[in-house]
Amino acid sequence: MATHDIRVFGSPWSAPKWMKTNNDLINGGTIKGAVGSEYWQIYAKYFVHYLNAYKAHNITHWGITVQNEPRASQRWNSMMYTAETTRDFVAKTLGPELEASGWGPDKLKLMVLDHNLDLVKEWVRVIFADKTAAK
Repeated sequence: MATHDIRVFGSPWSAPKWMKTNNDLINGGTIKGAVGSEYWQIYAKYFVHYLNAYKAHNITHWGITVQNEPRASQRWNSMMYTAETTRDFVAKTLGPELEASGWGPDKLKLMVLDHNLDLVKEWVRVIFADKTAAK
């Protein structure tokens, strides 16, 4: 057993294939439908179920990302987001679902752009200009 606190951090690589436009875990794809629609709402609940499953075993996450490498379509599990899609998912669906489930900003750090530095300026401009997404 560790004698120091451990901070657990999670990052999804893909939604289930039945939720994705390409019906595959690999080669990118996005969530079906518009942000806020049925598949996006279900996917937001996946985050909550994931966090709660770990918490049931006394493992609490310090933070999560919306998506690992959101601009990389890979031959392994991957899924694509734009800065705008990330902003809208956080503001309209994921953020409210996390807060309603007791995983608000006081309990969990929600990171965006788990990717390369060349995208940071654009993503910060787009996402953090939205007060709801920025919170």
